[in-house]
Amino acid sequence: MDFEEIDLTSQGLKETTLEVSATTKFGVGFGQNKKWFLGFQRNLIKSANFSNDFFNRSNVAYKDGKQWSIGGFYIPNYASFTSFWSRVVYRFGFRSEQMNIIINNSPLKETGISFGLGLPLGSLSNANIGFEITRRGEKNPSLIQETFVTMRIGLSLNDVWFIKRKYN
Repeated sequence: MDFEEIDLTSQGLKETTLEVSATTKFGVGFGQNKKWFLGFQRNLIKSANFSNDFFNRSNVAYKDGKQWSIGGFYIPNYASFTSFWSRVVYRFGFRSEQMNIIINNSPLKETGISFGLGLPLGSLSNANIGFEITRRGEKNPSLIQETFVTMRIGLSLNDVWFIKRKYN
């Protein structure tokens, strides 16, 4: 391995500060308890004045970022005793973001769609399975476009698993 020692004092970087961008979030949602929900969220990231003295590139600039997302869920019949699929939580979402970074004078954009299932396991526990397909960037001579798929699996154990017994 080769190492290069850099004198930060001579570059005026011995002590630096890095400010975190201020983020404003606004969201609203409505629905019916244990039946359906629809929500919307808007995020504004103030990062136009961001700079990083340790990573200084001539083709990278920053701007204020914007993101919005919409999503929700639907449960056909939460209290059904006879149909497993009527108790499943069906989820969906969509998001779009104008990212706060500009590369080669092209602002980066990211768009994603997601969907998932909440499968009931017993009385209160469930297994959550979700998929998201996301596209970032754009096809042009100075940038690339990437598409990626994400799968998430989670468990919520809310039943008698964690209740301490009084008698053994």
